[in-house]
Amino acid sequence: HYKAAMSLAWPDDDHNRWSDLILKNILENRITVIMGSRDSGKTRTVSKWALLDYWSQPNDTLILMTSTDARGLELRVYGDIKSLHERAREIFSWLPGNVVDSRHGIFTDDVTEGDNVRDLRKGIIGIPCLSSQGDYMGMALKNFAGIKQKRRRLIGDELQFIPVEYLKVLDSIDKGDFRAAFLGNPIADNGKALDRVAEPIDGWPSLGEVTKTTTWANKYNGLAINLVGLDSPNFDPETRNRYPYLVDQSDVDRVSNRP
Repeated sequence: HYKAAMSLAWPDDDHNRWSDLILKNILENRITVIMGSRDSGKTRTVSKWALLDYWSQPNDTLILMTSTDARGLELRVYGDIKSLHERAREIFSWLPGNVVDSRHGIFTDDVTEGDNVRDLRKGIIGIPCLSSQGDYMGMALKNFAGIKQKRRRLIGDELQFIPVEYLKVLDSIDKGDFRAAFLGNPIADNGKALDRVAEPIDGWPSLGEVTKTTTWANKYNGLAINLVGLDSPNFDPETRNRYPYLVDQSDVDRVSNRP
C-alpha cells in the first residue's frame, strides 16, 4: 500500500530493489538503520515513507528529523521532504501540512489572521544536532523528545558525524507507537552514532567482509541494511543502467582511479 501510494503521490518517480528493501524493513521494524554510499536512495526513500506516514494521521503524528547543522538539514533530509511535499500537493492539494521554513518544519495546523497558535506536536520538525563549529547540541533534540504524541517517529540523517550521545534520545522517545530510521555513510570504526546503532548482535567482526547488499539484526533490537555500491541495481542484468540517480559504473571508476 505504501509503495502504491508513492506512485500516486510522485508518478514521475520509479522504484528499485534498494528502495523496496528500505521501505519493507522500515514498515516491519521498530528501528531501521540504512547505511550506504551517496546515490543509494537512502534519504529519498525514507523521506517518502515519512510523508506518507504523516499524511495518514496528521493530527496524531510527530516526526523528528535530525541532521548535522541547519544548512545540512536544508540540503538533505528536510530539503528533500519539503520538495516531495510540494510536488505531491501539486497533484493532491488537500494533503495536510503547512511548510514553515523558519522552524524547519511542516505542520498540520494552519495559522490564520488573529490566531498565531500552532501545535508543534502535529507535523514534521527538522532539528540540527551540530553547531556551525561542529559542537553537539543535545538539548535541541531533548526539548522535542519530551513532547507527548500518539505516534512518534525519529529520522536521523548523517549519523556518521553525530556523537554516540545522540542515541540517548531513544530512552525518552522509544515508547508506544514508535519508529526510527537512522541513515549514514559508514566510516569504519569512527566511534560515532552510526557505528553504535548499526552494530550486529554478535559484534562487527561477526560480519566479515561485506560485498553484497546485506541486512542483520542490530544491538538495538532493530535491523541494519548495508547498501553496497558494487551491488547497485544498475549492475543487475534486468535493470542495467536504468536508474540515473543510483551508483553506476562511472561512480565506481571515478573512485577506483583516485590515488
